[in-house]
Amino acid sequence: MTDTPMPQPPPPIGREVAVAQRVLSELLAGLLREADTTVETWLVLDTLAAQGQPVGADSFRRDLAGRLQVDESSIAQLLDRLRADGALHVTGEGGADEAHLEFTSDGAAFHRRLSERLRGNTVELLSPLVWGRLSHPIFPQSRRHEARHGGGAA
Repeated sequence: MTDTPMPQPPPPIGREVAVAQRVLSELLAGLLREADTTVETWLVLDTLAAQGQPVGADSFRRDLAGRLQVDESSIAQLLDRLRADGALHVTGEGGADEAHLEFTSDGAAFHRRLSERLRGNTVELLSPLVWGRLSHPIFPQSRRHEARHGGGAA
């Protein structure tokens, strides 16, 4: 009977995910700084775009504060700043119904430019993750894939 060495277990995935999250967050913040905006502004604009418009201003503020786990007043301040900057428009203020929030044409164009910029950089960022090009220990399956398939990149 021969002693077969025990394979080393992969590193704990939680640590790897935390590192990846930190790197991606820093990349996002850097790209947004280059566009002279913040992550918080991006989250408001992208959430509004994803939900469709117009949306109830109060419910949007409450929901976003809850999702981001921040104080509702900080979201209100950010929304006020985006209104003052001309990116957002509120309709129906002071009426019996809830006011509604929507992009201005400038706000929609700004969101579109940011989306395109981030999408283009996402492709560049994720391109090393194509099978056959991974070399990080978190991706041991890629080395098995390379061995079985001659190292061919997809």
